[in-house]
Amino acid sequence: MRVSVWEESMIYLPQRMQRPLVAHCHLGLGKLYRRTGKREQAQEHLTTATTMYREMGMMYWLEQAAEGGEGVGVKIRDGRDQRRLSR
Repeated sequence: MRVSVWEESMIYLPQRMQRPLVAHCHLGLGKLYRRTGKREQAQEHLTTATTMYREMGMMYWLEQAAEGGEGVGVKIRDGRDQRRLSR
């Protein structure tokens, strides 16, 4: 039986709406790991957060994630520029 487009949307929409929350969790974990000196874990979570923010077009949060990645070399790319943050 074929599920209607509306029913498919109702299934997909909540998953899509949670993506910003998941990205925020990755950002928070990345910052926490950075503060506790766990650079590898920080890099992993901050990279995931920046990728998700970029895919969702959340440029403010992309910048926040970049600032959270100070010193771990997180790369940011929004289609216009690319910069490497390492201080």
